[in-house]
Amino acid sequence: MAYANHIIAISNYVKNQITKKYNLDPEKITVINRGVDTDFFNDDVQEHEKQMFLREYNITQDTKIILYPGRLTEWKGQINFLNSIENLNVKDFVVLFAGTTLNKSHTTFLQKSIKDKNLVDKCRIIGKLKYNQLKIAYSVSDLVLSLPNRSEGFGRIISETLSMKKIILARNTGGAYDQLERLDNVFKIDDKELDNLNERIKYILELPEEDKKNIIEKARQHIIDNFSLNNMVNNYYNFYEQISF
Repeated sequence: MAYANHIIAISNYVKNQITKKYNLDPEKITVINRGVDTDFFNDDVQEHEKQMFLREYNITQDTKIILYPGRLTEWKGQINFLNSIENLNVKDFVVLFAGTTLNKSHTTFLQKSIKDKNLVDKCRIIGKLKYNQLKIAYSVSDLVLSLPNRSEGFGRIISETLSMKKIILARNTGGAYDQLERLDNVFKIDDKELDNLNERIKYILELPEEDKKNIIEKARQHIIDNFSLNNMVNNYYNFYEQISF
């Protein structure tokens, strides 16, 4: 990497990590954020699609849905989350763990942890979803979580959720920081606040609908302007047009 003429980083966090690890000149690195398909991740899901999803996973209409997307592996933080959610004082909620289960040992461990904590009625592992299913899952969710144990280079779940005009609570580090920097603090949780995760989740789930709409109002446009697939492609095109070695 150090011998490359120029480097593209997917976030400011990745740029800073590269600079520190390889002692490189920051001018040698251009940040082009990863992009999400904001045309696809738009909350235009039909009501019958939502109802089919709820029936498939046996979720009643009044249940608060917490979506935890991400492949089932230790560093994505599902186990640590279970330790926090054990005493969540919210009536009628369900957690959906959506993500690939190729890591069989961790999936088994997560299943056992759910059972040991008496959360079988509250937590469900629904596995990897196709893109259209994931879109529906975002749409029916009251809250989406991104709580990895270590910083991610970008973390597209955040931009996908906000593009759907849904509230996400994300660990405010790594690439997540870049995406959330100019948004309401309700979307962010710092490491020092993780001990109060239950309170933050409860607060969001009990927000009146009008307050939720006001909080999320500018988020989709923020993603379109800064983290959309179109924006990423245009930035790559402009980069290749301008750079000279």
